Amino acid sequence: MTSVESRHTAPIVTITAAAHALAEPGGVPALLERVVALAVATVGCDGAAITLTPGETPVISVATSDGATTARSLLELPLSVAHADGTTDGALTFYADAADAFGHNERLLAEAYAAVATLAVSAALAHLKAGVHEEQLREAIESRDVIGQAKGILMAREKCTADEAFEILRRASQRENVKLRDIAARVAQHVT
Repeated sequence: MTSVESRHTAPIVTITAAAHALAEPGGVPALLERVVALAVATVGCDGAAITLTPGETPVISVATSDGATTARSLLELPLSVAHADGTTDGALTFYADAADAFGHNERLLAEAYAAVATLAVSAALAHLKAGVHEEQLREAIESRDVIGQAKGILMAREKCTADEAFEILRRASQRENVKLRDIAARVAQHVT
């Protein structure tokens, strides 16, 4: 490989390695820490920060190579992270102690890294959302089952229809200011 080929393939190898490292399992906070740590290693800057604003409060994670930076150069790239609820805007910021540290090549490398980081954060948020959704579905199925059991118990005990049994549960829930599934669970527990 000639030095020209090496110069052109080195950034590709660097970005590919970063993409593999960002794909490692872990939660969103751990991923954000990896994003900034790998930004420092990939772009060769002295520090990096990622800022995401999913709502009112920004989530910020920062890493520097030596624990402190004077930040005489700064390169900030916008991020737009897509997820199930829309998009979250933010920025990936690169810091350097040297003045004019981000030339054309460094900017191109930083932009490529930011694109890879955006995909990794999008995937992590989608995975998180899917896990939350799965848990909500599981809870809904369990609630439906216990409510069905309680309705059956009330139908047998009160000689009423399914709709009337549900209405008994609903009224008790409102009267006691307790979730309907919790009222149903109490009814089911008193029979067993």
